[in-house]
Amino acid sequence: MKTYLIGFLVSFIFAAGPALAEPVSGPLSLLVSAKSIAGPAVSKSLLVGKPVVVTFFASWCPPCLPEFMTLNALKKHPDAQGVTIIAVNIFENFGGKNPVRMQRFLGRTNPDFPVVKGSAEIRAAFGNVSRIPTMVIYDEQGRESWRFVHKQGATKMTADLDEIVTALRAAKG
Repeated sequence: MKTYLIGFLVSFIFAAGPALAEPVSGPLSLLVSAKSIAGPAVSKSLLVGKPVVVTFFASWCPPCLPEFMTLNALKKHPDAQGVTIIAVNIFENFGGKNPVRMQRFLGRTNPDFPVVKGSAEIRAAFGNVSRIPTMVIYDEQGRESWRFVHKQGATKMTADLDEIVTALRAAKG
């Protein structure tokens, strides 16, 4: 009976999937402890064994508004099923604190994904993010597979839906 029970428990653990078998590592692991601003908290199960889209934004950033609209559309795209999207707020107090501005931004964009507060540690771990919006896509193994950075003076302000979907297809292997 004891051997049967141990065998059952071992098979149950392995059948539970990658969330129990694989730890979250690298920059993505920092998002689990990031303070939630909107939406659900980031859990390990959102990060393991699936592509992850991470975008860095601020509520005062003009191109960040249409980027959030694109990410909401991405959530509904057939090629994005099982993909995790997380928005990380950085540089929010540039030009002064304004908590009403964040609430207005969230009300206008109505994000259908977790939004968390960034930190200097998170920015550094994701490659010293210094421009917003910056979007990074990680593959199913947690490796960076694609990056878009809004360059100062560039005419292209954000990644479009087709670019993100193409990058996700590659991230799914």
